[in-house]
Amino acid sequence: MKYEVLSGLPPYGEMYFPISPDGSFFYSEGMPVRFYRKDGTSWVGNFQPGFGHLDLVHQFENLKEILVVAGGQCYIIDPESSVVGHVFGASYDKGFGMKDGRLVLQDLTGLTIVERDASYWHSQRIAIDGIRDIALNGSNACGSAYLGGSSDKDWKYFCFNIDTKELTYHSDLR
Repeated sequence: MKYEVLSGLPPYGEMYFPISPDGSFFYSEGMPVRFYRKDGTSWVGNFQPGFGHLDLVHQFENLKEILVVAGGQCYIIDPESSVVGHVFGASYDKGFGMKDGRLVLQDLTGLTIVERDASYWHSQRIAIDGIRDIALNGSNACGSAYLGGSSDKDWKYFCFNIDTKELTYHSDLR
């Protein structure tokens, strides 16, 4: 295991590293994660959360990088050097693992696909202000998208094909 999500910042030992989207220091508790290096040492990163509800850590197969999602904010980090390579998103609420090792992250308006090589891409805007009831079926992410208005009729069923990047809407909710 290369990491451990902590229930709080360690009260003793070496100081944690504050990790934020813009590299600035912050002093409140975020999402603390202990990383274990190959040489047996460890360090704690205190990841500043974003505006979403998703907290997760994902270790990529055959890569040194690890994805940390703290309150919907994504950080791709090298645990050996403690260097953050990429920061993206800010408000992811749900995450789904695909059988082929990719991750699907959902926010209020679209999806982000994190590939097995730690690269990522964003779908086009799927909803105006809300996605619900999303589920994966093979390479399709399907759910309900809010397209504006004030009634349940303003939610449309959608399917987004992750492989072809094709988005389709259906007039009725399923």
